[in-house]
Amino acid sequence: MTRRSFSWLTDRQRLICLLASVGELDKRIASLMDIGVRTVELEKHRVASYLGIPTKQLVIWAVENRHNLRDEIRDWANVADAVCELIAPDCFSESAYEYSI
Repeated sequence: MTRRSFSWLTDRQRLICLLASVGELDKRIASLMDIGVRTVELEKHRVASYLGIPTKQLVIWAVENRHNLRDEIRDWANVADAVCELIAPDCFSESAYEYSI
């Protein structure tokens, strides 16, 4: 299986897609990321438009591409712990950190 690249997405767009892929609603995503609900909706719309799919199908796309999206997060240091626990619960375990250096 080839790995897809989503370098055209911003980290914020990746995080929004990942949170949607684990079942979080727009209002909760906005709260977790400390942004407005309209910003969440706009970012989801931008990603869906780029992909050429309806916004309603974005969650399905995000679930199918969850691992690649997670792997391409560039700045984990600025991701809130609550968000990390939902989308990558093992990303801050001691063993994961030890081997990522």
